[in-house]
Amino acid sequence: MRFLHFLIMCVFFIGGSSCSSKTCSDLQSFKDPGEAIRLVKGMEFPFERSHTLLNSEPIVYAIYKSCDQQTGFFIFKERLTGKEFINQNVPLENWLGFTQDAKKFDYYNKKMRGKFPLVLK
Repeated sequence: MRFLHFLIMCVFFIGGSSCSSKTCSDLQSFKDPGEAIRLVKGMEFPFERSHTLLNSEPIVYAIYKSCDQQTGFFIFKERLTGKEFINQNVPLENWLGFTQDAKKFDYYNKKMRGKFPLVLK
């Protein structure tokens, strides 16, 4: 069932182009944040976590995906604008701190914003 879900995501969200051949080493740099979000969200990682937030939070959800359980991609969706944002090479400790902090958006702004930029081509 997971494979079917993955295949459907590849066809509809990434256009099916060499989706099954993507590996962690292919995710080093991206042409733009939109491409990075599509690829990272569409790929299965050895370590994946997600967190849905309360309606009172400025963030709708956050996702953390890592190849080595040391650093990974951090994706979140902002409630007000509906935009998704992605950070790269985020240490696992920052993900854990984010999920445990009572004010997640404040944690992101203080500990993560601007510190783990996406690597663009």
